Amino acid sequence: MPAESEAPFKISVIIPFHRGFVTLRDTLEGIRSQTYPAEAIQVIAVNNNPGDPGIQTMKGDFPEVRWIDEPVPSSYVARNRGLMAADSEWLVFTDSDCLPTPEWLTEGVKEIQAGGWDLLAGRVDLADPSDRSLNACELLEHEFSMLHRQKELVEHLNVVATANLFAKRALFDELGGFATDLMSYGDGEWTRRAVAAGKRLGYADRALVRHPRRSCFREILSKMVRVAGDRVNYLRFQGESEWMVLHDLWRGSFLDPRIYVRILRCSRERPLWQRLQMLAMGGICTFCCMVQKIRVAAGAKAFRG
Repeated sequence: MPAESEAPFKISVIIPFHRGFVTLRDTLEGIRSQTYPAEAIQVIAVNNNPGDPGIQTMKGDFPEVRWIDEPVPSSYVARNRGLMAADSEWLVFTDSDCLPTPEWLTEGVKEIQAGGWDLLAGRVDLADPSDRSLNACELLEHEFSMLHRQKELVEHLNVVATANLFAKRALFDELGGFATDLMSYGDGEWTRRAVAAGKRLGYADRALVRHPRRSCFREILSKMVRVAGDRVNYLRFQGESEWMVLHDLWRGSFLDPRIYVRILRCSRERPLWQRLQMLAMGGICTFCCMVQKIRVAAGAKAFRG
């Protein structure tokens, strides 16, 4: 239900998506349930797979959403397309598999007003299964994913994941949009660019969205390999030397002993069989990541998953 008080300003929520209609539906339902006044929320969903017939049902079920097509298969191109269509003072970005809590926008706006921020990171939690403990894949993701460490990203790296980002529209007018040469790290590159330009970055712990955990090995492997290849592209985009690119091949690879120390540390209370399972999965993932980095460093295109 919308809040009774008048909204301090209008917000445009931008959501890129590529199929994934089940999770997108949950995201849109979560936005419908916001305590922030509904009349002050513009929702823009950018379809990165135009022509998919499944979109017609979604359009009928969510007539309040502005549906936009973007044929270039890139979430950052889609986000740039969405911000071009937005007409609000503040833009809010999330992903089509995120579940916002009802107070998400209200708490974000409260923190913006209290801190006078130019851009703001909201909290991202990984959603726990309701009927069981975490399996080995989920434990591995929890240890190595940075998505649920949004506060740490903000405080130490000036990086915000677009799973939960609030930003003034004027910043994009001044600094430009997300880098379309990147398939990953584009959100961090943009927020670092904003901070380097003197913009104030804050964090709102109560502006919360939840992201589903990856519960199978194929999902974990695909994600890690994709990000590994994009890491090489990001370093080159930042103008790093080839020596830095080569050095990064070892970092986080199956030859890096810190990987196995972290796995053993995070799983020490788990049964031996599960610890061995995590070690094996970690070794396979990091080996594949190293191979992918070498491929991309040699000129191949990054794996898209």
